[in-house]
Amino acid sequence: MPPATEVKAYLLEDAWADFVAWKSWGGKVEKGAMRYFEFIKCCLGNIDVSKVTKQSIKSLLSCYASTPRRNIKPYHLLTPMELLQLEAVNPKHLVSSKTVKELFKLCQSFFSRYLTKEVDVLTESPTSNIKFESCSTRFAVFSDNEVRAVESFANEYEGWRRWVLLIAIYSGARRSEITGLKVSDIRFDKESNRHYLWIAEGKTKAATRRVPIHQKLLDEGFLSYVSQCDDSLFPELARRSNALTAHLHKSMQNSLITTVNDLGERKVFHSFRHTFITKSRASGVELGLIQEVVGHEKTESGITKRYTHSYPLRSLLAVIDGIDFRCAKGD
Repeated sequence: MPPATEVKAYLLEDAWADFVAWKSWGGKVEKGAMRYFEFIKCCLGNIDVSKVTKQSIKSLLSCYASTPRRNIKPYHLLTPMELLQLEAVNPKHLVSSKTVKELFKLCQSFFSRYLTKEVDVLTESPTSNIKFESCSTRFAVFSDNEVRAVESFANEYEGWRRWVLLIAIYSGARRSEITGLKVSDIRFDKESNRHYLWIAEGKTKAATRRVPIHQKLLDEGFLSYVSQCDDSLFPELARRSNALTAHLHKSMQNSLITTVNDLGERKVFHSFRHTFITKSRASGVELGLIQEVVGHEKTESGITKRYTHSYPLRSLLAVIDGIDFRCAKGD
């Protein structure tokens, strides 16, 4: 009996090249379609076309709907991955629902008309029976396994490539707050016997705060790194904000972490903050303590809010020390 013949994967890029040749667009039309495809490939990855599902297409459309128009500065210079990593986009700058529909029509032509009906590669198109309404997309959280993978990746480096990711994982701080840290912002609290990050400025008054430094970072030599800096902890990122986006994207690719989850929520740098807050709330830590650590206005306090002042640093340790991404026993 002859051995079974292994079926070779038909990768997205190869299928697209065949599709373009079949369409024979040329010129401006092909250039516009290629811009859409770069976004499709960024979201789905260069995978076997048979692995693309209806949920994949829905996630793709959701992600695209939350990105800005490319004809607005400085968005016109950003790559699809950099667009996906944007943490906040002015609603007035978002792509129109008409543009999202154009992307969907291209997907229908590619997956349904070509791959399903023309060349019989697919038995059913992942675009079939999809009804999509444009809406903003929430940021996703990383799973514990994904966080450990990113942490392992970061520990292969030195300097900002290591410490920015580790601080994001174990502090819940915003991207701009981390990249703007200075040596003078690393301080020591005698009462709790703990070092902390001093966040001097932020989006709101509550953003000015103290964030205890996780013991894991201290054990791994963070203070030693700080002692080698002159002023800014991460001067390399002052005019290279895209470098951090590229570094995170590399870590996700290296660890096979998808850019969106099953609900169409994007995994970006800001997801570390969402993960930190979600993890803290799941551990049962008092909400007011979490809000102070991450720089949110204290809520659910009623009339007592006006009498509630900043907590001592030792009280905030419960939030920071409760963050643990190690494998549970038996895993």
